[in-house]
Amino acid sequence: MPPDHPYEMDTQRFTELMSRFAPQMSIYLCRKTKMFLRAFLCDICVIVDSEEKRAKNRKAEKRDGDWTKPDRLAEGYYWSRVEFTETRKVLHWHVLAKFLHVLDTAFLGRIIQNGRVVRQEIKCGNIKRGKQEAAWEIVEAGLLASRYVTLFADGISTASFYTEHTHNPKKVINVEKLRQQYVQDYKNDNINMATHPLMQRFCDEECEENKLLEMAKVATVFCIHNCIKRICGGDEKTGDGCRFNFPKKNLLHTVPAVMQVNATQMEARTCSRVPNLNNYFLMYFRCNHDVTVLIDAAHKMRYATKYAAKSGRHSELLNEVIEYLSQRSMDLIPTNMHHVLSQLLLADVSHRAFKSKQKLAYRVMDLPLVRKTFENVDVVGFYRRSNLSLRRSGDRTIVYSDRTEYSAYAERCSKKNQA
Repeated sequence: MPPDHPYEMDTQRFTELMSRFAPQMSIYLCRKTKMFLRAFLCDICVIVDSEEKRAKNRKAEKRDGDWTKPDRLAEGYYWSRVEFTETRKVLHWHVLAKFLHVLDTAFLGRIIQNGRVVRQEIKCGNIKRGKQEAAWEIVEAGLLASRYVTLFADGISTASFYTEHTHNPKKVINVEKLRQQYVQDYKNDNINMATHPLMQRFCDEECEENKLLEMAKVATVFCIHNCIKRICGGDEKTGDGCRFNFPKKNLLHTVPAVMQVNATQMEARTCSRVPNLNNYFLMYFRCNHDVTVLIDAAHKMRYATKYAAKSGRHSELLNEVIEYLSQRSMDLIPTNMHHVLSQLLLADVSHRAFKSKQKLAYRVMDLPLVRKTFENVDVVGFYRRSNLSLRRSGDRTIVYSDRTEYSAYAERCSKKNQA
């Protein structure tokens, strides 16, 4: 696209163009995201994703004979999953990454929590005699871990905007004021290379000479969260009830919030309406994003399982139909096979009402839903099968078992694969 290409101001017209060229936009955004994620995670963060590295690891495991012996600190990996939502329409990615030579953040979070608990017990005088020195060592380890996590979080994410590399309150960039200026330019149809950061590249002459101010302008346009009641649940004026906890509290320093249910970093913040941002994303990718350090093992697992097994409205509808048909089967006049097939067929084809054209185009072209730097790991669970016998009148006996139709189908498929 040439730099002087006109900016489409009509939202309806823009939506029509996006729908018309949905396949092309899906391919473009998929490839662009792949290139940038690999550049950021593999080149900048040095998470190596190559066949040479995998072959080297396999040789090391064969040589040592024990997969637990290699140094886990020297390994990095990432996992990402694409998702489409009602508000965004186009694709966005959820990524979990483990950096090389970085201690496990969940382990550090536990050290920080232990240090805080022991420090409180010292204040209350609940430490046994002879254990004071060990207690102070736990407190010291907690303070060191807290400092480690804080430096690591400040190194990859930020929510503060200054005109210089400082924490001087006099040098703070007023993001809200820049936002008001952008809104006024939009109302006046004054959208061009000089006023819209999206139309600029990092090397264009229209960019600000001060890179910190340039990143603040990008955050002003793309990363401001305005609450919408039906989307995030927050009040449009006060933000009460927002599921993303906006507006956030401004802080002078980063604090590891281990005491929260979802333990995350409370970043040093000068703007209450922006998420945790990354300088490389702001400068080069110029998109909305959120980079957060997870310092709690439970939160990490909840996040991973939530987005790895997140079901859409289509599967929820099928579950409702199956439940409805199972209830009808107990009626005086049970449903016949024709009715069951009709209901399931209608539920199966109704997914078109839930999918946007962008998502439909992405799925039809079979573009990747998950990208990761490790192989699939099959997990098999074994448990005792339970049976319950219930005797009825006469010689009739009903046997209830936890072996469902789904498990029976899975066992049958497993047998076919083995054959």
